[in-house]
Amino acid sequence: MQTRIYGDDSFIVVTAAEKPHIFDIRHAYLFFETDPIVIKYGMDVQQKRSLVDFVQTAPLDQAFKRRLRAPRDRQSGQSGGKPPG
Repeated sequence: MQTRIYGDDSFIVVTAAEKPHIFDIRHAYLFFETDPIVIKYGMDVQQKRSLVDFVQTAPLDQAFKRRLRAPRDRQSGQSGGKPPG
């Protein structure tokens, strides 16, 4: 499977396979849906990043802190790749 973006047009090329690449297709679709939002609000999120950093030192449940940190990690490319399996 390959993805291509030309200007405002996005394409997913799915080649024939015994087992469909569902994870890859969903991943590409998620990026197709979220990229315009990230582009539109990316600077606002960057400006408010200090709020996320502040929350990391607050006495909150670690699961909550991880959920706040995940979107920032995705933007910087620090999140992991495919889930195992």
